Amino acid sequence: MKRLFTYMMLLLTIVVFNACFPCSEDERNERTVIMYMDANNNLSPYAYTNLNDILENASTENMKYGRLLVFLNTGQNKRLYEVKPFRSDKGANRGDTTLLATFKFNNALTKEAVREVISKATKTAPADETVLILWSHSTGWMPSDISIKESGFSRGATERSAIEAERSAIEAGMPITKTFGMDGKNQISYEDLATALDGLGIDMVAIDACFGTCVEALYDLRHCCDYVLGSPIEILGEGYPYADLMNLFFDKDTDIETLGRQMGTAYMRYYRNYTYKGEPYPYGAISLIDMSEMEDLASVTRSLIQKYPDNSVVHSQIQSLENRYYSIFFDFEHYMRSLIPEDEKLMQDFTTQLSQTVLFHDHTESLYSNLNGYSTRLLDHSCGLSSYIPRPGFSEYFDRCDEAYFQTNWSKMIYNR
Repeated sequence: MKRLFTYMMLLLTIVVFNACFPCSEDERNERTVIMYMDANNNLSPYAYTNLNDILENASTENMKYGRLLVFLNTGQNKRLYEVKPFRSDKGANRGDTTLLATFKFNNALTKEAVREVISKATKTAPADETVLILWSHSTGWMPSDISIKESGFSRGATERSAIEAERSAIEAGMPITKTFGMDGKNQISYEDLATALDGLGIDMVAIDACFGTCVEALYDLRHCCDYVLGSPIEILGEGYPYADLMNLFFDKDTDIETLGRQMGTAYMRYYRNYTYKGEPYPYGAISLIDMSEMEDLASVTRSLIQKYPDNSVVHSQIQSLENRYYSIFFDFEHYMRSLIPEDEKLMQDFTTQLSQTVLFHDHTESLYSNLNGYSTRLLDHSCGLSSYIPRPGFSEYFDRCDEAYFQTNWSKMIYNR
């Protein structure tokens, strides 16, 4: 009840401060950070925790060279706020907010809704550089009509939503993971997300949600931003360490690529020392991807797959990036290395291209997963990217997964379909 009271007071604070500052379109600033927080789901308590961390660190010094806008969807309300640094003459010790816009759409996860919000944000706070943070659940490239919760199928269910499964995790006293987008039951594909963001001048997309660096999703995003920061595994519900990131966002001497590296370093430092109810939970992985290299990565992967077909892959010998018994997300490099002789020049070409695509990656020794119970798995191989590996004829469930996978733009490219 104490935590619930804190969250309600924070939400009240956001509403009260709406009138503190006038809404205006200012001159171009150094950098704008836009958070798209889809919290109309069981992650809402974490949304208020993250917002509180932001407000507690919204100092004039931290925000001297930039602006921070937050779109918050709580289901009933869909609003765009600006976080303002605290003012010493007020004697305040936390940031304030002002309401910029209220939106009337019912579903925050359509192409039209996302574009409306981000267009409003970029026009209100034009900047030399723009960072978009996507905050919510995510199932990576997987379509919304296929559950990635293996535990749901083991009990004979045809599907089980992430929100139901993670409510069980809370009741069991276990940490939940962020598994982009859940507005009630609505989701948006990364392909549609890319369409929504096209031409809006986003320099970096930071995905504060699970499975953000699967090659299938990244390939869809390749034209709408320069960099993507995300995780190849599940992200714990706590999400990005915003208290630490507020010290990094608006340094005028830091370019976007360097900011991505710094954010990744801060993320790993936070999760290597993370505890839950007094117990260590050192589980995390993060990657910074150069999106201008995704087309070349797909090209060399296509050459590799055509010369060494993947129908002989032994899935159990490839590093899984969750803890399902039959995995969906695999380490991309480990998968490719399982197909090709080490001395093959094509493998050398692939390794070189991979290093040019993944600019930074780091991970802990193990991962934490909610996809089949609440458990851990050793993370011996992690190149920073994940990939699906087809399982033709394996089961009805994987027939559905295969069909969906072969409809992705990444699959069409590498299999030349």
